[in-house]
Amino acid sequence: MKGITHFLTGIALATFFPEVVHRAADGSLLPVLGGVAGILPDTLDFKFVRYFERYDLEIDPGPNPDPRRIADALVGAMREAYETGRSRSVMLHTIRLGADLWRQYVVRFDPRRNEVAVRIGPVVTTSQVPFPGSEPEGLE
Repeated sequence: MKGITHFLTGIALATFFPEVVHRAADGSLLPVLGGVAGILPDTLDFKFVRYFERYDLEIDPGPNPDPRRIADALVGAMREAYETGRSRSVMLHTIRLGADLWRQYVVRFDPRRNEVAVRIGPVVTTSQVPFPGSEPEGLE
């Protein structure tokens, strides 16, 4: 959801309380306070916390992703975690192609075969609607 949706949801939720509605009729801004409360978690999460989170490895596939490179980077991080006995924090970035276009990719861990597989998927909208025929050929 976008920020305005969270804001409006907070306002709608605030108006569930009769006292807030009565005070709003008298000119109070309590519903706006509900809107601020609705947008606050999203703002804290996406605007501020990302600067404090530290990753041991960041994998950015870029606009032309290479599934082998992504899988090898993950395997390297897993191997290092196993050998050192310390946990590793890995960030797999999204593949943004435009304002409302993304490329899906899937990471699969197969413990029976000791394998990490990456499949590059289709171009999708923000609401996850895929574009037919947009899946690249031979990238698995």
